[in-house]
Amino acid sequence: MFSEEVPAPRSFGKVANYVPSKDGHRRVERFKGTRKSRGYGNDWHRLRNWVLEGEPLCRRCVLEGRTVPAQEVHHIVAIKDNPDLRLSQDNLMPVCRSCHRLIEAGK
Repeated sequence: MFSEEVPAPRSFGKVANYVPSKDGHRRVERFKGTRKSRGYGNDWHRLRNWVLEGEPLCRRCVLEGRTVPAQEVHHIVAIKDNPDLRLSQDNLMPVCRSCHRLIEAGK
């Protein structure tokens, strides 16, 4: 059934996973690397938790007059753009999931 809808994944030494999409079809999700290889190792998780403890509300929502718990920490300057700022507190912003999605989408 799915063999016609999804082409066989090309292998470049990494594993490709089939994951269901909202419309019921499968899609190929390429291997993105480990969380550590993408810059999110244990040091990041300790700092992330510290940021969320110190500022538990979404910064964007607070600026708009709403009180929404922060669930994620956003890198203002992306790790890929400046890896040296990965663990810089000045480059981090606590946000709720919906604000993080909007920021990542460029809105």
